Amino acid sequence: MAAIGPQPDRPAWALDENDVSKAMDKVPLFMTQLPEDAEENTTLAALQSLAYEGTPEEVAENFKNQGNESFKLGKRGYQNAIQYYTQAIDTNCNDATLMEQCYTNRAAVNLELGNYGKVLSDCSKALGLNPKNVKALYRSAKALNSLDKVDEAIDCCDHGLLADPENTALKTEREKAVKKKEMLEEKRRKAEERERRERERKQDIENAIQLRGIKMTNTTDTDLANEATITYDRDTESLTWPVLFLYPEYKETDFIQAFHEQDTFLDHLETMFEQPPPWDQRRQYTPEGLEVYFENDEGVRPQLVKVGKKLPLGRILSLPKYVVTDSVPKFIILPKAGAFKDEFLAMDPARCTVVLVDGDLPPDNDLSSLTMRMSGMGVGVHADINPDSPVKLCSDLQQAFSQVIPISSPKNALLRLRKRPRMVNRPTIILINLDTTSTPHVTHPPQNKPIINSQNNCDTSMGNGELPGLELLKQVVRDREHGKMHNVVPVVYSCNDSTKFMTRCMNMGAADYLLRPIRKEVIKTLYLNLHRYHPFRNKLYISDRALGYSDEGAQENQLGQTYHHKDRLHEIFVRDAGLRELLSSYYSPHRFSVPVDNFPSMDPTTSAERLEYLASRLSSWDFIPHDLAEDDLLRCVFLIFQQVMRLNGLEMIRNTDDEHLQQFILAIRNSYHETNPFHNFAHAVDVLQAMYYFLCKLRLLQPMDPNQADMFVCPKAATESKAKYGVALQDVLRPRDILALIVSSIGHDVFHPGVNNMFLVNGCTPLAELYNDRSVLESFHAMSLFQLMNQYGFDCFRESKIGNGDYFEFRRLVINTILATDMGIHADYVRKIQDQFGRLQANGHALLEPSISETERFILCGALIKCADISNVSRPFPISSRWTEALVEEFANQGDLEKSMGMPVLPMNDRGKLSMAEGQTMFISSLSLPLFTAVANVLPEMAYTLDFIHENKRTWDSHSFACNMWDMGRLWSRMTKAKALRALVSPFFRTDGAGVVKVQTIVTCVGPVRVLIYPPSTPKTTYPLYLNLHGGGFILGFADIDNFFCRGIADRTGAVVVSVAYAKAPEKPWPTALEEIYEVVRWLSDTSPTGGATQLSLDGRLAMGGFSAGGNLILALMLKLLQDKDMDLSPLLLASIYPLLDLQTDFWTKMTQAPPKARYDPISTRLAQFFIECYCPNPADRIHPTCSPALADPALLARFPRTLLMVGDKDALMVETEAFKTALENAGVAVRYRLFRDAVHAFTHKNPHEYGYNEEAKREAFEMLVREVLDVYEGR
Repeated sequence: MAAIGPQPDRPAWALDENDVSKAMDKVPLFMTQLPEDAEENTTLAALQSLAYEGTPEEVAENFKNQGNESFKLGKRGYQNAIQYYTQAIDTNCNDATLMEQCYTNRAAVNLELGNYGKVLSDCSKALGLNPKNVKALYRSAKALNSLDKVDEAIDCCDHGLLADPENTALKTEREKAVKKKEMLEEKRRKAEERERRERERKQDIENAIQLRGIKMTNTTDTDLANEATITYDRDTESLTWPVLFLYPEYKETDFIQAFHEQDTFLDHLETMFEQPPPWDQRRQYTPEGLEVYFENDEGVRPQLVKVGKKLPLGRILSLPKYVVTDSVPKFIILPKAGAFKDEFLAMDPARCTVVLVDGDLPPDNDLSSLTMRMSGMGVGVHADINPDSPVKLCSDLQQAFSQVIPISSPKNALLRLRKRPRMVNRPTIILINLDTTSTPHVTHPPQNKPIINSQNNCDTSMGNGELPGLELLKQVVRDREHGKMHNVVPVVYSCNDSTKFMTRCMNMGAADYLLRPIRKEVIKTLYLNLHRYHPFRNKLYISDRALGYSDEGAQENQLGQTYHHKDRLHEIFVRDAGLRELLSSYYSPHRFSVPVDNFPSMDPTTSAERLEYLASRLSSWDFIPHDLAEDDLLRCVFLIFQQVMRLNGLEMIRNTDDEHLQQFILAIRNSYHETNPFHNFAHAVDVLQAMYYFLCKLRLLQPMDPNQADMFVCPKAATESKAKYGVALQDVLRPRDILALIVSSIGHDVFHPGVNNMFLVNGCTPLAELYNDRSVLESFHAMSLFQLMNQYGFDCFRESKIGNGDYFEFRRLVINTILATDMGIHADYVRKIQDQFGRLQANGHALLEPSISETERFILCGALIKCADISNVSRPFPISSRWTEALVEEFANQGDLEKSMGMPVLPMNDRGKLSMAEGQTMFISSLSLPLFTAVANVLPEMAYTLDFIHENKRTWDSHSFACNMWDMGRLWSRMTKAKALRALVSPFFRTDGAGVVKVQTIVTCVGPVRVLIYPPSTPKTTYPLYLNLHGGGFILGFADIDNFFCRGIADRTGAVVVSVAYAKAPEKPWPTALEEIYEVVRWLSDTSPTGGATQLSLDGRLAMGGFSAGGNLILALMLKLLQDKDMDLSPLLLASIYPLLDLQTDFWTKMTQAPPKARYDPISTRLAQFFIECYCPNPADRIHPTCSPALADPALLARFPRTLLMVGDKDALMVETEAFKTALENAGVAVRYRLFRDAVHAFTHKNPHEYGYNEEAKREAFEMLVREVLDVYEGR
């Protein structure tokens, strides 16, 4: 307790009680490290000298004794012990026995630390002093054994036994060395046999390929080559190939592992497309509606070759034009119908044009002579031509592309591209030389012009300081972004190899930067820039480049999107280019059209089924845009706008044609940065759908799907409210107000940079200064939205005859509605809504009076969009939690930026510091519930959202309670916390026990153990055995929580399944549970009349598996079985499903090492660490392999049977599971590994209402487990 009142002055010599340790560090006797002035500190020097007083023998004896004391402290004293023994040895005393002891003692410490080389060195020196030193020989043998030098280890043991024949430790170590030698010999023989079989297999395949005349080549794509497995059947003399199908329209692939050479493409297409794939939104991918192509890379000009679907694979591979790359034949699959095929085939270099702009070319009026010279030149006839000359470059380009147009003047090149009626649909590359100018041309440039690089101070600028080539690049990029130029890709080349200059060109919009001279290999790949820049791959209408984004330094986040860390910094703090561009164009607006070629079809005759499906989704509250393709998102926006524009009172805007509306929607879509995990186009569509749903609930719009009309029936509370107050508040909204709400919803976050207002204000960005630190982003969004409306023809109010008053009223409403989304004024706005409810109660009719209704309308519109903006909290939990993941990742990205810039970081932005559950609980309690409650008071139709919010809060509260258990350590013991946690989660772990036929208690040497027995449904004489261990963090769970898996495995495999109810921590910590399971296995292997093998009629075939903590225990059990010489048991399979493998590493470190997608797993960091500390309270024990299987000796891992590992990509345990897989593979173990997409920890046991439920992953995991068990039982 702090003292009150004035305090007396402290003496200078008094210790500071607030930092006693700091004060004691100044006292030599208590120093933990030497101070900087150690040499000048006489007291310290005197104390140090005491250690060296006496004869060398006495000093050495003193250091040796101190080393012995440190060694007794265990691991924490090992380093000090080594230092003491080293100091003793450095005394160079004449006592050989003492030196011998110091060497052997230091070897003992290094042996514990695993420094085997140092062990051998010290033991060698000790044996030099005494060749019969048994300890040195024993420690040398152990080190050599650990290094797999078994012959030398045996020799050391033999020498030691000559000196001490009865030494038990040496005998034991010799036996280990002999067994290890046998094991290594067996392993070597097996490896040699595998290599022999593999050589024969490869030779058979090579001979078969040569016989068929198939061409093969390899690249650096080792990953694909490693996955490829070509097989040869000696009986039928046939090959089976791995084949890759590429679907460029959707950027999808199919990897067919076994494609027989006699199979046709149609055979596989009929199987693969029997049901339409989820990504085929247009339903064009049917076996009859597809075409197959391969790419012929021979020569300079690659070509696409069409393949007959009814031809066998072997015939295609034998074609002279076909080359198999990396042992995997690859084929491109395109739909016959639709525009995509024509667009894609247009990317073929044979169909492309190159416009070469080079000031060293002849004047444009003399280019006909150059064209004649080019046409007369053949390939390879360039001996007398400078390899860097434009003539040579033209000739090389002509061999790769169908048309090459050389132009010397940048101005003429720009005019030509703008006036190219015959080439409008032909993809074109404009290749710009930055090293030349448009100054008077030299007819015959020097033939041996030197290639100048940046080190030679290459000056490529004109007298005015700017390159004409760069000016041309700017014009081309600007024309492309404004829609004036289509299918044109700018590429620049220069002799300047300055990184800064190259980066500048790329930032200006160049697709590529090439160094002179341009080689043929580079020309061959030049056309790939067309693919990268083509409209179906990138959005060109409003590019990210306008706001300062690039792909350099990009990182991938948990949703698979790209986060531009460096570019975001550059944009916000350096250039703010997007702001300047928008502000400039705002004050001098100009019209230009957005091409709508890529807008998805809205024709009911071709898309009726799809439009009907989207209408049903828009009319449902469980709408989630992530499950829809981008084309469908655009359709959703179009459908909502189309319905709103039909309202009475919007006649003028109703005349807006579909093309203008589609242009506006595309412009909105492209104004959202898809690199943002949360504030992207999907969020905009989500807010729009929420607003549409609200308006339907308020009966201001009709739901598109009449089948869901029951969801929009006026609730009783709304009827009573209108009867009580005489008015329904939504009556203040007019059609144009509804339109304003719809426009505001889709455009409320345009150009959102992915950071919040606080970040912009704290960073003193130009945007924050422009809006005086008030509602910065919201003001920017509103300004940008109106700019887009003006530029893309959706400013009908301004152009109509309604009058300026209507336009400005519409504009004010949109701006105020968007400004209401600022969470900084959230509390004030909630109070406004509460006050509005008071006015409704006092005099409802007055709210409809014209003088009052405008104010009420503004408040009501703001309330609706605020609810729509954070509607995620009121969606069903699986949808709500998915949005939460994205929002948490965006907050964490901002936190990373703030840390890198030294800015203050809020807890919600500090990656991993605040769990999702805690964050959502606080957000719902403090922000969401007050808002939705206030809105439900004035609009009773909105009360349905409260039911979802309360249910979601209960779910998050249960997660948050588990997270906070760790924080209760100051008040509760581990035992108390564990009991409380069990009481909380027991209802979720309990099952009905269906399928369990017998519950038996086995009496073992460690106490009674209960097991659940699941016999197969089909009786037999004998049965194989499957041992199951449940999960639950070592402290939770029951043996029957795996009923689904146990019953399924018993019925599908014909095995008896035994699930063990092992002891739980913290009452019974490690290794109690392992010992109980071990004793159960002993009983199951006992063939006596009372043994389990006899009672259950087991035939000796054994597979074992476990989930989470059970996955750890099943591997630990295998290690214990390998170490036990008394029990001869050989399991056929180990199945470890999302196991906890490394208990030594704290969970916080694991979370920081995990990919972003896995950092927000339901297993919180604190709760997981609590599990570990309950299970193994002593940190020193956590390095034991039976506690942390990840730390097991590779020699033991090499004796593992076939192992199945499964884990989800949203599981924080994914990293250690993959590392353990690698360790097993390196040890020569057959490993089956599966990483499930979008699967959290314990995904196999999730129910539909729980967070992380993934039905597909759950089903596939069960099927994979059953297949593996059947395979090992049947010897496959």
